[in-house]
Amino acid sequence: MKGFVAFTSALAAGLVSADATLLTQQAWRIHPVVDACPSTPLLTNPACQRWPPPPAASHAPPVAQAPPQNITSHPYEWRGGTQCIGPYCLYHNRGYAHSRGIVLLTTAPALAHLKHTLAAAPPPAPLPESLFAAVDMPGKGVGLVAQAPIPAGTPLIASPPVLLVHRAFFERPPADAAVLYDQIPALLPAAARRALLRQMGGSVRGIVATNAFQVDVGGDVAGGHHHHFGVFPAISRLNHDCGPNAAAWTDKTGLVHRAFASKDIAAGEEISISYVDALAPRAERRARMAGSWGFECGCRRCAAGDESDARVAEIKALEARLGDVAAKVTMGDIERYLELMKEEGLEGKMAGAYTTAALNYSLFGKQGLAVRHARLALECGLREEGPHAADVAAMRELAKAPKEHFTWRGRVR
Repeated sequence: MKGFVAFTSALAAGLVSADATLLTQQAWRIHPVVDACPSTPLLTNPACQRWPPPPAASHAPPVAQAPPQNITSHPYEWRGGTQCIGPYCLYHNRGYAHSRGIVLLTTAPALAHLKHTLAAAPPPAPLPESLFAAVDMPGKGVGLVAQAPIPAGTPLIASPPVLLVHRAFFERPPADAAVLYDQIPALLPAAARRALLRQMGGSVRGIVATNAFQVDVGGDVAGGHHHHFGVFPAISRLNHDCGPNAAAWTDKTGLVHRAFASKDIAAGEEISISYVDALAPRAERRARMAGSWGFECGCRRCAAGDESDARVAEIKALEARLGDVAAKVTMGDIERYLELMKEEGLEGKMAGAYTTAALNYSLFGKQGLAVRHARLALECGLREEGPHAADVAAMRELAKAPKEHFTWRGRVR
């Protein structure tokens, strides 16, 4: 899968033919140095699935890897390294994030990368929660409901991780790993312990499997030091909707998981994110929800049935054509594509659609429309994907100088 930036470079160098499929949303996506993907069984993104097979199971008891470590990185004090299974050890810092605390279950080499990343920026102070309230939602458990109108782009949550687990350790047999998982709650301050344990999943490993996001922190790719699962309890309070009104992503500076209103939210409306691919057919979305979280989605899109599936099929067909410079498309196809996204209730996931539109308007040589939609893509991308997303950088460049962009008049030459 090529990313947008890589493809741009190849096209400029004459390495990609004009009839190549270049404009699909999937082709544009590349991931920043720190990426976040849902944890198993939620690996919907192919980039999240690139991982070597887990090491052979070991039933060895925990062993002390080294003398007790007191790892200090101002202004936080790290302790641990004595409770281990093989190379995987527990480390904790009770003063991290304004004394909320954090536990790492990782290797000694990965620890250095994690400490550096976590210390890259001061952990944010909790955002005021006056905009929403936790409410019991029928059939969903607790959800967050807006207490007042919330404009699109409003920051909702800024949550550092409370737990990071090395992916290779997570893939060990649960019975083999339980002795370390069971010790994690006691290493956290009381408030963080309660926040961790109140999440769905039962055991600590179950909580990781149900709620965690895969976080890539860089480092030794061959050794897998970059793959961890992060648990962000504040984000887990956001329930699912196939037509969400909020978006969440991990900031590569400090591993803070942030949620923003991705469209205007009315007072009394539940705040939601999407746990699944929004453009998957209804049956696939519902099966994934039932299999991974144990409930069938009853959102407006799922209730629409065949009508929704027909729109999704048309959206995907248009997206494929708009993503192929050799395909015959019209200005009306771009307008129809955006119209269908909104009709389908996907106003909260428009960054990719506006990017598709901006590039196609540029391909038609429509400067005003290209700039307008690039700015819309930039606005949506900042709240849906964050400032480090590749599409955000690409749309900033297109909005600044459309006639210098590699796509300019590509369909009318």
